[in-house]
Amino acid sequence: MQNIGISRYEKLETILSWKNICSSNNIRIYENKFSNLVTKSVIESKWFHDAKNYIAKESKNKTFYLLTSTPKKEIDNILKEINFSNHFYEVYGWPSKKKFVLEEIIKKKNYPKDQCLMIGDSKTDEAASTKNKISFLLHRTNENFKDFYNYDGYYY
Repeated sequence: MQNIGISRYEKLETILSWKNICSSNNIRIYENKFSNLVTKSVIESKWFHDAKNYIAKESKNKTFYLLTSTPKKEIDNILKEINFSNHFYEVYGWPSKKKFVLEEIIKKKNYPKDQCLMIGDSKTDEAASTKNKISFLLHRTNENFKDFYNYDGYYY
């Protein structure tokens, strides 16, 4: 749980190394199994609160970017399956690093930092917003409560 927001590939390689079964073939096998499980679970999962309606409605007036540690190909597939791709200006997935992508987006589009908001649920999300000096809104969950126990910023 301390590594939420870090690529599954990095985690998988470490775990397979602990089991002394880390090979290119095994990594590929477990990546595929995990990807299939995650994709299915995400597609079938419920949205929290009214997020889906909010994004769909506000994407007409606001510019939303999706930055995730989910592999790019996989997140693109998920968004296509749930018919939601058109609500994001751009989608970034692994291997992109959130803090660098966020910096690139802000510079490229010349966004005023006081008008940017990073919404996330991991320490890497918070670190990306801190590095880029933009506001952070924490999506607090049972899984990240310990990591953000002393967090005194905005959350929902």
